[in-house]
Amino acid sequence: DIGSTEIIAEELQMVVDDQGGAHAFWYDGQGSQIYHATWNGQTWSAARPILSTPNGRVEQLASAAANGRLYLVWRDSETGLHFSQAEADRSSEWSTPQLLLEDEKAAGAPSIHAATNGRILISYAVPLNEERGIYLLQSTDSGDSWSDPRRVFDGSAAEWQLVDSPRVTMTNNGQYHLLWTHRSLPPDGAPVALAYSRSEDKGQTWSKVETVVENPAVWSRLLGVDEYIVHRLWAEESNDRMAIWHDISMDGGLNWAGATQVTGLDGGTEPAVAVDAGNRPHLLALDNGRLKDIIWSDERWTSSDDLTVPFSPGGNLSAAGDRQI
Repeated sequence: DIGSTEIIAEELQMVVDDQGGAHAFWYDGQGSQIYHATWNGQTWSAARPILSTPNGRVEQLASAAANGRLYLVWRDSETGLHFSQAEADRSSEWSTPQLLLEDEKAAGAPSIHAATNGRILISYAVPLNEERGIYLLQSTDSGDSWSDPRRVFDGSAAEWQLVDSPRVTMTNNGQYHLLWTHRSLPPDGAPVALAYSRSEDKGQTWSKVETVVENPAVWSRLLGVDEYIVHRLWAEESNDRMAIWHDISMDGGLNWAGATQVTGLDGGTEPAVAVDAGNRPHLLALDNGRLKDIIWSDERWTSSDDLTVPFSPGGNLSAAGDRQI
């Protein structure tokens, strides 16, 4: 239990730093403050506000950790995407928030990946209008400076109605991988399909867009592991439940094994994924009052013992693995 508050907490994010310390981030329901708490192996610290938005509201948040540092990117409702960082052992001292894009208030749904070589990738979506698409920002110096944005996918040219929810990752061979969602127009905004592309030249060019699934994917995640292994996970609604699907590539996204269903959930809470020190992905999910930990090992998913938890349906689930052990 990190703590409780009368203010509704939104979009919980968790990362583990190089020393094995766990960090949780979230923002309040009013959207003006980002909060942080740390786990020392036995207890959680008190929650404290670390960053604020004096003009707009925090609407989306993504986090990463690498090289002894913590990284946050978020969307401000008035000005767009912001970035800040802190040393993991001085996590109360954050850099002045940096506006990543001038005159691009529509940019949102950020995803961030930080590598041990100091390279940081931030993907984001411009959901509507002629500039709609999936974009990529890069830093090669741990976030001190940033490239100009590059449009990876042109939603207007592809005649997609609304572009959303990019997920970016990198494999150890330096390849970039992106997964994102096609949605219908507001007010429905329902998911229509899931797409994927990869880059072998650090984001300069991208492979032909592949349709992963043409069914509504209500949740998705992308994991790069080792030199060439890429995992795609997504959820589809099925008979009032949530079916979790998985596909894996062993050659950096060139070929895929084919989608298989991992499990079914009650659909009240989206699952979370994490990678442990053995580079094994874990799918953690709440289902009818039980916390499930399903582990990818020996080319298959295996369930560990479920844990009964006193959580009501809904809310936000996040997980992070310590890969330094």
